Formats: sequence, C-alpha cells, structure tokens
Amino acid sequence: TEARKLAKKNLVGNTRFEVLDLIEGGLGNRTFDVIICFEVIEHVSSGKKLISVLDRSLKNGGKLIISFPSRTFLSKIAQKSLKHFEIGYNPEDIKILLKDANLRVEKKYSYGKSILGKLVIAADFVLKKVIPILSVILFPLFYPLLILDLRLPSFGTPRGFILVLGKK
Repeated sequence: TEARKLAKKNLVGNTRFEVLDLIEGGLGNRTFDVIICFEVIEHVSSGKKLISVLDRSLKNGGKLIISFPSRTFLSKIAQKSLKHFEIGYNPEDIKILLKDANLRVEKKYSYGKSILGKLVIAADFVLKKVIPILSVILFPLFYPLLILDLRLPSFGTPRGFILVLGKK
C-alpha cells in the first residue's frame, strides 16, 4: 500500500504493485518489461529458482534490476536479524545463478564502497534496530552522503550491488 500511495502522489501511472510468493507461486503467465527486485534474493531459500521465475516473467528485451548485499562481515551480522537465507552475494555469485537463464549483466553499480559509505550504512542499520524514528529523521543527511560515496575511492568490498540484467 505504501508503494501505491507514493505512485499516486507522484502521478505515476501504468504501474502495478503486488506482494507474491515468487518461489512457490511465481507470476503465472504474466510478463513484464521491467522487474525491480531490490534486497529480496538473500531472503529466499533458492536464489536460482528466484532468477528462473523472474527470467520467465520478463519480456524479451526487458530489464531486471536487482540489488543485494555483498558477502561481508556486516552482512553476516545482519543475517541473524533480517532473516536472510544467504549472507549476501557478489556479482560473480549472481552470474553463476544466471547460467541457465536468458539474462546477461548489462550494468553493475555498487554502494557503500568507501569508508564513509560503510559507516553511513552501518549507522543506519543500527539506528533502524535501536531507534527507528531517528533513522527516518536522519535519512535526508544519509542520502547525500551515499551519493558522495559514489565519488569517493573504494575501500574493500562494497556493502552491496545493483545489477541491471537484460533479457536476451
């Protein structure tokens, strides 16, 4: 319902928001031009099956935009409180899951790649667990810092990735 309210407020049409069990029920025979799957794959029991369902549901020439936390120490800590089946993934792990799919990586982005980015994401994670409202209040400060993170030198493994996959 939150996504619907946001779309209506911003006059976004031609959209549909649904909550489904993709692993068990899939999307039926429906196909889509674009599928956005943010921070989901680490929560499902089979990343390979999720990729398969999304691949079948994407029209030829369509795009799948998928994000996921990287396999890091912070992800390992978060796994316990966020009900992750997987600690995280790296782009190479996703490429292995794509082996039987008709999808290819077209673009790769990372976030939380600088020391500043890692600190901001860690602070936000702790605040969401301890004082959730403070996380909301500080979002206007955190967001520009994460934009700055894109321009700063990398330090170790990024906190997470966003891949744009194209249907062959």
